[in-house]
Amino acid sequence: METTRNLVLSVLAKPGIEIAKKMLVLQFLVAIFCTLMAWLFISGVGAISALLGGVTVILPNLLFVTYAFRYAGARQIQLVYKSFQRGSKLKLALTIVLFLLIFRWPNVQAMPLFGTFVLTMLGQWIVTIKSRDY
Repeated sequence: METTRNLVLSVLAKPGIEIAKKMLVLQFLVAIFCTLMAWLFISGVGAISALLGGVTVILPNLLFVTYAFRYAGARQIQLVYKSFQRGSKLKLALTIVLFLLIFRWPNVQAMPLFGTFVLTMLGQWIVTIKSRDY
């Protein structure tokens, strides 16, 4: 039974999983690039702020992807729906918690933090738009 489930997951969820992998890799690269640019042109504290901005996008997306592709198939439609819902709620909650934790740090710099957050988030949309079937 488990082998059948894995086969269904691999066939039905494979395109979505591939898009999610591309998205996470692009977001990681954007976050690293922004962190290096902040380190070179702003400061070490700016680089840490930029890195935290990237992490605030990547970790919640990783959590969502884990939940989003947990189930597949018409027979499991309710499980797929509930898993997407749970993943979305946890993604939002984790994003809020990460921002709350980051802003407890007195030296955080808003420009590199939010700049990296936005650019890393754009990576998600770029991959999604480029992956659409027309």
